[in-house]
Amino acid sequence: MPPPTMNALPSEILHSIFYYLPPQSLASLQSTSKRLKALVEEPLLWRYNCRVHYKYWAADHAIEQKLAGPVAEVDWHGLFKQRWCRDREIAGEIDGIVAVQQKRIVKMANICESGYDAKDELLRQASVGEEVEDHLARSWWSEAALGLIQRRMALEVWQKLSRGEDVPLEHALGAFDMFTVGSRNGDLWDISATLDDMVAQFREKTPEFEEFSTRQKALALVQFLRDSGFEGVQNEARDYHAMQNNFIGFALRDSRHQTLPIILTSIYICLARRIGVDARASNVPLHIYGVVFAPSGKTLDHKPTEPDAPTEYMFIDPFRHANEVSVSDVQHHLAAIGISPSSYAEFTTVASTRDLVIRTTRNIMTSAQTMRERELIIRVDDDEGAAWANGIPQVDEAYYAALWAMLIVQTSPPARRARIMPWLLEKIQPQYPWDVVLLEDVVLPMFLQGAHNMENGGAFIFAGHGRGVRQVKGGTEKVRFRVGSVFKHRRYGYEGVIVGWDTKCEKDEGWIAQMGVRRLSGGSDQSFYNVLAADKSSRYVAEENIDIMTSRPSKALMMLAGRYFKRWDSLTGKFVSNIRDEYPDD
Repeated sequence: MPPPTMNALPSEILHSIFYYLPPQSLASLQSTSKRLKALVEEPLLWRYNCRVHYKYWAADHAIEQKLAGPVAEVDWHGLFKQRWCRDREIAGEIDGIVAVQQKRIVKMANICESGYDAKDELLRQASVGEEVEDHLARSWWSEAALGLIQRRMALEVWQKLSRGEDVPLEHALGAFDMFTVGSRNGDLWDISATLDDMVAQFREKTPEFEEFSTRQKALALVQFLRDSGFEGVQNEARDYHAMQNNFIGFALRDSRHQTLPIILTSIYICLARRIGVDARASNVPLHIYGVVFAPSGKTLDHKPTEPDAPTEYMFIDPFRHANEVSVSDVQHHLAAIGISPSSYAEFTTVASTRDLVIRTTRNIMTSAQTMRERELIIRVDDDEGAAWANGIPQVDEAYYAALWAMLIVQTSPPARRARIMPWLLEKIQPQYPWDVVLLEDVVLPMFLQGAHNMENGGAFIFAGHGRGVRQVKGGTEKVRFRVGSVFKHRRYGYEGVIVGWDTKCEKDEGWIAQMGVRRLSGGSDQSFYNVLAADKSSRYVAEENIDIMTSRPSKALMMLAGRYFKRWDSLTGKFVSNIRDEYPDD
């Protein structure tokens, strides 16, 4: 009697087995027999694989509607194959970016075209282990590609807003988070999901909610927020202008939930709208209040109104307390900041979503200025690394987001908005050169429509794509340290890694005088090094200030190093270079 084969098993058992097999094995099974081929192509199996293997989908798939609809209406097998092929394309582009310095912008643009269809594969590439010989580079460039995709999505949200389209408030404000979140949780959909979860918690804790009047619902929701830890800023003198307080996503996921009035009130509004309460934001200067409106034909206490009676409303201030704010208290605030009584009505109008984005932009600019004035330089003294490495939004990336928001959302004429371009290009050229695709897709159409040009901006855009082999550095006999060496600055104590060098100081005379280079013992004729510090800054350091370290670098520096290096070599105590086009001998 011949031994039993898989083909002899009942279809029901085979179906159960198939759910435990990897998709590659299922593809191999298809070629073994007509019966197995027919069973493998069962739509339910491939819908399951689509759900299990892919968390993120580009919006044009409308994946939620497909998953909720009849299984037979979608070619699930074909959809899975499409995503699998896209993964291979993304992996190939990352391979090319890591292997060769040339045409990286083009490859990043190709990845960006896939949108969120690229995210699952990019996350896999970003999480490779240390056994992969180029794991630092692979992780860094995958994160960079994901950042580009998420910034593009943020700009698309703001473009919709600027065209007058309806945009959820949490997405309009969450677009700022998309510049900072990277591969961590906290994108637009995570923000919406967190708010949905909070509403579910509120309903569970307030089972009698449906019997409440509008006033009772409004106050119960404020109390819920404060009971959940959303109590504004604990130390306003020290922390009010901390950069992270401007980000709705960070406020939702951080355990302290510390944030500004505009963000906390916006969270309140998002929750209120989910439970059927008409809540909006006031446009009061310097401090945002929430405004809750009674339903049509009812008072806030759920009593009927006269046909022509004005709609009742109430103010709330979740930043300060859980009580109703009287109109007289709001007027007192207006008087305190110099608003005359005749203008009270003008300054208590409802703020639009666009208004809230513009005000958040200004708040970010204020935070950036305040933090720079206080010289809040984060130093890395332990393996935990700098604050940015632990998910806290930093000045540079927040400022970059604010520049884009100013360019897109504000209603000023194109000629005035064009003044933002020098600052934007100043950030793009050294830090985000692949964002040239955003300039092409967003900025060029904006200014061409207004018959304005961007002067230097346009030249940069087209120069970026044709960037060829970089200048090779020679004359190494005078250079003491090499690319990949980790050091501690002898005077300032920060940690960094050498990413380039000059045989002498190549800065202009103004910089040399300002930095006191000639007062150094080696003057300007000693070697100078381009370095990447663990706080993300790029610096230019004299050789005499470099104190080489061979111990394993901090978490922060390891996260940054992939832009220039493949991996850390514990035997040599150096990073392995991935920029040999420029420094072939290092």
